[in-house]
Amino acid sequence: MSALDLEALRATHADLDVHVSASPTSDPDSPEARMRVPGDHARTLLERLRGEADAPSVRLLDLTVVDRLDASPAGFEVIYRLGSRVGEFAYRVHGFIQDSADDNPSIGSVSALWPSALWLEREAFDLFGIGFRGHPELRPLLLGADLGADADLNGAPLRKSAGQDQLSSGAGP
Repeated sequence: MSALDLEALRATHADLDVHVSASPTSDPDSPEARMRVPGDHARTLLERLRGEADAPSVRLLDLTVVDRLDASPAGFEVIYRLGSRVGEFAYRVHGFIQDSADDNPSIGSVSALWPSALWLEREAFDLFGIGFRGHPELRPLLLGADLGADADLNGAPLRKSAGQDQLSSGAGP
């Protein structure tokens, strides 16, 4: 796969409710597709993307989280950046997790697809409270168990409330 065909990506993954666009920062010599998908479908999409091209050529470059507290609907985006070893193309997959009052946010782990995700998912869990279903050892990496327990007694991630300048627990009133 030497070039990104956005229409083909849309058609191939339409069953996952994927929204595909060219990344605004994409370099013409190394195009990047941005895909936004519901969190429940993110792992399936990532597994497909890894398998579409020659599997060893697609690697996980980065994984990060953005808190979309002020968005409608509010929630988290887990962002996966994938690229080919030869720099022919890149994918930026945004797995959106909608806020829910009754449970903590979670998304499927990709650590079985890319072992480098083990540490990245632990970091996201530690700093944002995002659970990664299927992760073999999801525990705090940076902050330690004591700090996380003291920071939020309800087990929910700490977030700024909309319109406030102070951190609050996402656990409700």
